[in-house]
Amino acid sequence: DLIKNTISNKHRILIPTFSFDRAQSIMTFLYDAFKNDSVFGKTKVVVDSRLLNSINSVYRNILTGDKLDKWNEVMNWKNFIFVDEFKKTEIIAIDKDTPMVILSSSGMMSAGHVTTYAKSILPRQEDVIAFIGYCSPNTIGGKIQRGDKEVLIDNVLVKIRCKINIC
Repeated sequence: DLIKNTISNKHRILIPTFSFDRAQSIMTFLYDAFKNDSVFGKTKVVVDSRLLNSINSVYRNILTGDKLDKWNEVMNWKNFIFVDEFKKTEIIAIDKDTPMVILSSSGMMSAGHVTTYAKSILPRQEDVIAFIGYCSPNTIGGKIQRGDKEVLIDNVLVKIRCKINIC
């Protein structure tokens, strides 16, 4: 419901995720939940992490039978946009007017492309960050989860105004 409501209201939702297994589970969940959803439609689902995308490729090499068929079905979903270079991350992050779901690592928001998205999403009341895993208290994700009003990201103090959801 959180994802559907965010998208139907034309906003963005960032899901910080770990690259191995958690990301692939979320990708499969999103595919299963929204592949035939008319409200979700052609909403972009950004999958942004070099490691995550490398692991996605490994899954294609190690899965067999029905599991491989399902994974190929998930990976071929028209809504996924796979990002593996930082220039694309920067372009997507500044697009504040396109509703989208963003999966990016690291899950604790301590490093990686997720910090670029966080700097764009955190100050916007309409956008959402949905945490799906544990964050150590001293990480950016941990500070956001405990209710800090601002966080330091790449030496920039960023106000936290977006909706925070801890699943």
